[in-house]
Amino acid sequence: MLVNFLTPGASFPDFYLKITQIKSKNESLYECQKVKGFSTSVYCIGEKMSIGQDMQFMIISRKDDSLLAEGRFAIIGLALPTPEFAISTSDTGMGTPSTPGSSPVTPASVRATPSPSYPNPGYPNPSYP
Repeated sequence: MLVNFLTPGASFPDFYLKITQIKSKNESLYECQKVKGFSTSVYCIGEKMSIGQDMQFMIISRKDDSLLAEGRFAIIGLALPTPEFAISTSDTGMGTPSTPGSSPVTPASVRATPSPSYPNPGYPNPSYP
């Protein structure tokens, strides 16, 4: 599971996340890292959790294991897989995106969307009477 945080600023201490499932009392630790280039963004990765269960989230300082923040709520959402893209380069320096185990996408394999697109017409929009 991936958990994203926005911190108050770049000076916010490094931390890890501890999630406790309320019913089962199971605890999971998530490693957290700051996002390079975004000083207030942090992401944490750990064990997959069940949707809809109440959980206790605790943000804990790496430096001295002190509690920085906590909250109790249920995870409500839809889990979608994130495709991984590989970029291969040629002598031209152009990248060709592809998913692992598939053929690279080439201009010949990409089809144009027929016009008009449903349910709305393609752009520019025609004027209506």
